[in-house]
Amino acid sequence: LGAVLYFHVNAAPTELDPGWRIYASAALPDLTLLGCAHGYLHAIRNDSVAPLWRQHIGSSLSGIDAAPDGTELLVGSSAGYLVWLRPMSGDETRMNLGDAPYAEARRWIFQTDGAPICW
Repeated sequence: LGAVLYFHVNAAPTELDPGWRIYASAALPDLTLLGCAHGYLHAIRNDSVAPLWRQHIGSSLSGIDAAPDGTELLVGSSAGYLVWLRPMSGDETRMNLGDAPYAEARRWIFQTDGAPICW
């Protein structure tokens, strides 16, 4: 119940974590990005379907866009967050909730009343 099946060309479906409820996805040459209802961005390897990393964004993820080379990611959530992720350089690892090789470059919160908040 609730299992996520991952389909790959010329391969049998593979069951991923049964707790994931996937609402968004994006594909890169070597990995697939999956956004779940718990607010996590997951990356899995395309060749083995092995989990690589995850990054907490917050709220149910509703959209993912990636630069073709994977150097930049934009992730949106149902709560109105838009998060711009770039590869880590330096001390950003201490600030992350997860083990992704990305750090937040910018975050916006879009509200129904008022201007967006950005940091």
